[in-house]
Amino acid sequence: MLGETPNHPTLRVGIYRSTSIGDVVLATSCISMLDKLGIPFKVYWIGKQPALGLVASAFPEVTTIEVKSIDGASSARILETFPEPLHLILDLQKTLRSKLICSNLAKAFGIKVFSWRKESIKRGSLIAKARVLGRSKPLTESNLTPKKLQYEMMVDGLRKALESQLPPERIDSIYQKVCPSIKITEEQLTQPWQKELRFGSWIAVAPGATHLAKQAPLRVFEESLKYFRDQLFAQSGDKKSHQVGIVFLGDEKERELCVKLMDHLNWPFSTLNLSGKISLWESALALREAKALLCNDSALAHIAEAVGTPVSALFGPTIESFGFAPHLAESKTFSSTIGCRPCSKHGKTPCRYQDYRCFNDIDTFSVAKKLLELHSLNREN
Repeated sequence: MLGETPNHPTLRVGIYRSTSIGDVVLATSCISMLDKLGIPFKVYWIGKQPALGLVASAFPEVTTIEVKSIDGASSARILETFPEPLHLILDLQKTLRSKLICSNLAKAFGIKVFSWRKESIKRGSLIAKARVLGRSKPLTESNLTPKKLQYEMMVDGLRKALESQLPPERIDSIYQKVCPSIKITEEQLTQPWQKELRFGSWIAVAPGATHLAKQAPLRVFEESLKYFRDQLFAQSGDKKSHQVGIVFLGDEKERELCVKLMDHLNWPFSTLNLSGKISLWESALALREAKALLCNDSALAHIAEAVGTPVSALFGPTIESFGFAPHLAESKTFSSTIGCRPCSKHGKTPCRYQDYRCFNDIDTFSVAKKLLELHSLNREN
């Protein structure tokens, strides 16, 4: 345990979280927690690219360590990167690889490995129930409202670890409210497209997702955005006074998807397709300048909120009670109460009914109204 002294010793913390990108972003809430302690600390983040690069860009003070294999040599190489022993190590991945590496580090430093409750069993039971009952019964409100968000569970794991290290007079500080956060400084806003986004009003749109089954049909995005455009015009009666540009985001595989959506929309104002053209970190910079993000249940939703941009998130095969719903008060999810949700843990499984009603039942007019609310709110601010 660290004793209370006038010059508090530096708390050295190892965090293992390598995938997925969205989960890594949620795990930044642990850095937010350490910031609240009011004592010096040093974080060593063990993970994989490209998420590791996002952590390194957002937190240059954090030492990032890339893990590529599961053998003993990998553990030895990682151990060599630590100039001083750790006080605690937090395994937020909970896989065979992470358990092996974290246990080796714990033995080397004579410390304990702490982890968190992923509630995988609960998620599995919800999937099994949906598989058995199918569409015979609609979902209830409890299925659409998470009791606890995933990032809060991660922070609980860190709190448990800190209780073993901090003196009693510091314990109260670990129960402060924290959330995921990506730090951006003005010095990092230097690209030409960043300057363009800083002028005028922009809505970010990300129609992609890690798995095809998690991507809402383009029709849902198209209808939502056209309703949003119509409401803008109806609100002002003057097209010029409410010009809203759209910036499209995603990886290289999703660029064609964004091009199709641009063609279908024929948006009357500025459009900027950055999908496949900028890095994950640069996507965070772009999202910081947007008034809101329209997206699927994806990593970009978590990145947007981590830079303070609210989201309108479309949930299909996954479900809000898994704990990956947005956390900002202004954000909102849109989904169906159809009983076959959730059909898989990560949204990998194609629709067994082949109609994707989980997405197609979404009220696109309500999505548009929320976008208008977010745009108007942030326009005033």
